[in-house]
Amino acid sequence: MKISFKYSLISDLVFHVLAYMHVNNASNLYSRKYIESFTPSIELSLLAKVSKIEDYYNDNFERLCMINFLPIYCNNLESLNGVLLSYDRFSDEDIQKFIKPFILILEDEFQKYANFWENQHQQLSVQKSECEKYISERLNDYRNIFDYFSKNADIYFSLSLTCNGRGIYSADSFSAIVPYPSIQKNRVDCFFQLFHEYTHQFTDKLLSTNINMADGSHDISEKLVILADYFIFKRMDEETANTYLNWIAKISGRQYDKIDEAVFLNAFHVPSELMYVLNNEIAKIYSSN
Repeated sequence: MKISFKYSLISDLVFHVLAYMHVNNASNLYSRKYIESFTPSIELSLLAKVSKIEDYYNDNFERLCMINFLPIYCNNLESLNGVLLSYDRFSDEDIQKFIKPFILILEDEFQKYANFWENQHQQLSVQKSECEKYISERLNDYRNIFDYFSKNADIYFSLSLTCNGRGIYSADSFSAIVPYPSIQKNRVDCFFQLFHEYTHQFTDKLLSTNINMADGSHDISEKLVILADYFIFKRMDEETANTYLNWIAKISGRQYDKIDEAVFLNAFHVPSELMYVLNNEIAKIYSSN
């Protein structure tokens, strides 16, 4: 397994804009805290621009959500514009009512954000190497999973992704974008989020359906990957599994005095046939090593 750390200005530019947009589902990246980190004039200007296309994005989310993923393949703004305008799942109406206005926003924001992004990377140069070392060591403990699927680990650290993460399918690697852990105590949370995105890329296939928000399949896919990670961590050591349970309680907004396995399994219950398939998959992974 090869572990590669990557940083994408173009993806971060997109997430920067999405941090100003209210989205009515679990992919929402809106962040008041992030917005307030910029000057008021920038904040109000960008909010006004984004508000004009926000409703269309929400109404057509299942198609337009690809703007979260397509930028990872682009090295500059010109290539991103080309990809967004030619992506075959976007309708003509999508292009006119959302994609073209979105591109104009990206172009207006690009130079200001690029200056900010470069400055942040310079300030984080020493810290980044320490963080990368920590994540590499944690992932190496689970290399049997990557070896089973003959995949490498591509890690995109984002400076503007405000929460959650994004998993990207590719032929030879598990690829994921996660928020860069700006303080040391957040590194374990970053590892769990990263692992969550990687695991999605094999547990989603167990559902044998096109996953989307509207029909509830996304909710089931989230429960399945959360369960999978718990069982994988438990195979490694009890302490990591318990730390993971506390992380899940924190990010899910569930207020527990105490969270244990019984409470966890009840909260993230999936149909028994899915549990059977999941357990078989995990058993195959570990029996192959």
